[in-house]
Amino acid sequence: MKSLADTVSPQGVVVIARRPRAGNGDLWSATETPLVLVLDRLQDPGNVGTLLRSAEGAGVTAVAVLEGTADPFSPKALRSSMGSAFRLPVVTELNGREFLEQARTRGCAVLAADGGGAVSFRRTDWTRPTVLVVGNEGRGVAQDLLEACDQRVAIPMRGSVESLNVATAGAVLLFEAARQREGG
Repeated sequence: MKSLADTVSPQGVVVIARRPRAGNGDLWSATETPLVLVLDRLQDPGNVGTLLRSAEGAGVTAVAVLEGTADPFSPKALRSSMGSAFRLPVVTELNGREFLEQARTRGCAVLAADGGGAVSFRRTDWTRPTVLVVGNEGRGVAQDLLEACDQRVAIPMRGSVESLNVATAGAVLLFEAARQREGG
């Protein structure tokens, strides 16, 4: 088992699976009111997997993975996603600017998670077709993508805390979207 697994203490289960192949059409085919999560240059596969798991739990319709982001099908990302990588449409290696243009032509509001954003996530309308961009752990969403977004959404912080881990922040935002979409 140790020779097959890539962890120090394998759990006794090894899976061989075909990597799903989703294309651009899969990002939009699920619903008239898509909620698409965009991962911009995330480096930690654990964060990528955790975001996929949160995305599925919150009802995200698809995930767009931009160039420079850790592979969502790497062993660590798959462990963190707990299978969500196989159940959600996940399109990889996308160009950020091109993808945001495509989202706009489909009538989506394009939002960026940004600690310095002017609008609280609670005051954002998540019920419309929406694309949410979350960015790199150290630098956030790339500047050119921030400028291409319609709105920068922040999670107000208390105390001395400046920001949240990207996976935690993404989960907070996605579950607010789920709450609003459920009429809560």
